[in-house]
Amino acid sequence: MGQELPTLNKTQLQSDLRQAKARITIRRGQKLNAINKKRKEIKAHLESANEMMALVHVIKYRVKGVDRAADKRRENDSLL
Repeated sequence: MGQELPTLNKTQLQSDLRQAKARITIRRGQKLNAINKKRKEIKAHLESANEMMALVHVIKYRVKGVDRAADKRRENDSLL
């Protein structure tokens, strides 16, 4: 009369969870490395008294997808 409920494979779910956590950790590390790399570039420009190049890097960094939510909103607004 009724359907059988599917059984959950506990070991498979645990494995999937560990893999997902590892992917999140790797991605977080990649983002932090990119931020540190840009920070070092900007710092090098400021130390060499080249404020204009530092400002260019700051503007490029802010515009180039750091805030992906804002990028998505801009894309959606342009489609309307």
